[in-house]
Amino acid sequence: MMTTQTEIQIHEFSTGIRAERTADGGWVSLGFTGQYMNATIDPIPHAVQRSIANKEFAVAEGATSDEPAIIGRVVSGSEESDWSVIAIVTRGRDEKGRSASFYRYFLYEGDKRVNNLWKILGWIENYQQLHNGEMPVFNPFDTKEIEQPNLCPSFTPPQIDLPPETENLLIDSSTPILIPPDSEYTLQVVSRLANKKVINDGNNQLVSWAYNVEALEQPGRFFIVRAASDRAYELLQKAKLSIPQATTLDVDEQAIKSAIKGLINSSRVKLEHVQAIAEPLGNIEIPESYWKEIFDGQGANNALKQGIYSPQMVRLLTLRAIVIPETLVDYLAWLEKGSKQNENSTISAEFQSQIRNSLSQISATAPNLEVKIIEGIRILLPQLLTQKVSVDIVYQLFTTTNGLWAKFHYQVIQDIEHDLQLMSKFARSSQDLDFKLTEQSWQKIWEELKKYWQIRSCVPQEKYQAFAKLFEQLGYSKLSVIFYHIGLGKVPKNIFFQVRPNDWQCNLYGIGVEREITIPEFLWLVILKIGSIEVRVPFVIILTILSLVLGLAGGKFLLAGSSTTQPTEAVTPNNQGSTASTPSKDKPSETSEEQSIQNPKKQKAVTQFETTKRSIKTFVEKLSKDDDFQRLIREEIKTVFQKSDLSDEIFKNTSGDKTEELKWINAIYSYQKAKFNNDEAKADGIIKDNGDTIQKLKQDIVKKLKKETEK
Repeated sequence: MMTTQTEIQIHEFSTGIRAERTADGGWVSLGFTGQYMNATIDPIPHAVQRSIANKEFAVAEGATSDEPAIIGRVVSGSEESDWSVIAIVTRGRDEKGRSASFYRYFLYEGDKRVNNLWKILGWIENYQQLHNGEMPVFNPFDTKEIEQPNLCPSFTPPQIDLPPETENLLIDSSTPILIPPDSEYTLQVVSRLANKKVINDGNNQLVSWAYNVEALEQPGRFFIVRAASDRAYELLQKAKLSIPQATTLDVDEQAIKSAIKGLINSSRVKLEHVQAIAEPLGNIEIPESYWKEIFDGQGANNALKQGIYSPQMVRLLTLRAIVIPETLVDYLAWLEKGSKQNENSTISAEFQSQIRNSLSQISATAPNLEVKIIEGIRILLPQLLTQKVSVDIVYQLFTTTNGLWAKFHYQVIQDIEHDLQLMSKFARSSQDLDFKLTEQSWQKIWEELKKYWQIRSCVPQEKYQAFAKLFEQLGYSKLSVIFYHIGLGKVPKNIFFQVRPNDWQCNLYGIGVEREITIPEFLWLVILKIGSIEVRVPFVIILTILSLVLGLAGGKFLLAGSSTTQPTEAVTPNNQGSTASTPSKDKPSETSEEQSIQNPKKQKAVTQFETTKRSIKTFVEKLSKDDDFQRLIREEIKTVFQKSDLSDEIFKNTSGDKTEELKWINAIYSYQKAKFNNDEAKADGIIKDNGDTIQKLKQDIVKKLKKETEK
């Protein structure tokens, strides 16, 4: 059809029905055909069809009044143009007298992001002038032909003055803004008000409004809604309270739902379905609550609560964990609880593999999925510390063959390593550090860990062993070492040697860490530290080299934080193979039978027992800061005193049992009598730092350890 540049083309189409005329000149519906009718355009623009399918023009069924409802919105079309669409909705009946809503759509193609609804409204006003004020409502017998659009002369936008009270309406940031039925706002005023609302919000959204409606299927998809009646106004107010805000977005919800159904109901992933999910993920305006509602509508929440593990639900929750990163934790916990975990994991792995393979074919939108997957990993790892997920299930996730999280987890590992490199500066309160992991959960971790860079000896935090074990299994040795240091206070020998073979300590990320040592190693180190007794040459050479490398020579090395892999054996008297806890059957020839100290020496020894206790504690602590090894050394002291029943309780800060204290005093007194040839001047039941007794005690312990280690 030929048109002039001064004419406006308004296309149209209507709901498809089989209609029958009535005796009074009206019509009734004999049923919907599933196709549109009375169209002037073919095909109907895809974007418009999707908007209709998403119920963005739909009034709630049964809620139409005798007066037509009018819905207007701009629909995103191609890269160059958008469609301005107005639907006029009227009530009709079928042959049995049942009520139904029928739609007549008018559309105009215009420039991108331009609201041309005023042009359609101008054409409608012209139509009313020609038809005694009647609206162009649905009429199945008003036949139209393709490429024969409605024409009207071109005209300039009308000058619409908004009433002063609309300024207060526009302040409302929620949607939709409701207008009561008694207002005298015309269609043009409502359309102009919606346009101004979009401009004021500055969020580049498309105009949408509804006029004279009783109820809407998607009220949250509109900026302005004028109610048809007082009852409708009340119902719309209630509906508004339950509307998730920011739902006026340009989202093809039906396409998303169709894609989800297609992905979960088939064992083969179609590229177009992945594309339909990946594309809207790039829209930062879509809240996660919106996605959650969609997935719950497909059964995700029920599967979690009721423990439904069908292949469809495994795929659904896997997809949900991809799209909504914060749900990855729930997905793994659900997967781990299933009775057929291996089978379910296989289904998920195959699903991930097919999606992963499709990413290269949707290069433009694939980053939207990748960002979500990485975000999920960043959220997931801190949950290991709260035991919401297990190390085993996370390890499985990161090592799934051709899995999505397996592909991208290394990026988060790199971020962890980067941030650990900054911890030395962070511990010194340096500002403006470029941390990669800035989520609140990670900020809490860095704050919690910085004391390990500030203080040499900190109490281990057991929860960080989860990190250590995961990184050990994944083969990230340096990370495993640092988190064993933080979580256990010592690093297993085999893990440490992966970072620093045949060594005792090293510096990682600006902090000194040490490996665990075995009981034989510890005993030889004690000999080196406190003794000068001749030992077999091979051991002297080895340990001397070690002492030079590690700073043991000259008594500078403290075994701070060291421990043993067999602490229980070390302190249990009846364990075979225990070096330190089993008293020697060979009593030193110079030691006499126990002798009880008498007054006044007894009273003086009791008075100065705190000095004795402090001297023994200092002696023990200089050899090791580890509780298990300290307990082992005290057992050696008891063995030298030939009194295995002496209590360790006296070494606690609280006041000791006087009976137990006296046992220690008598044991020390007997030891002194034996070592100093019954010299009463030196036998006083008291041990002092650097005194003769402590020196004798060092020599005897070295002699005993030498004898034990050479067996």
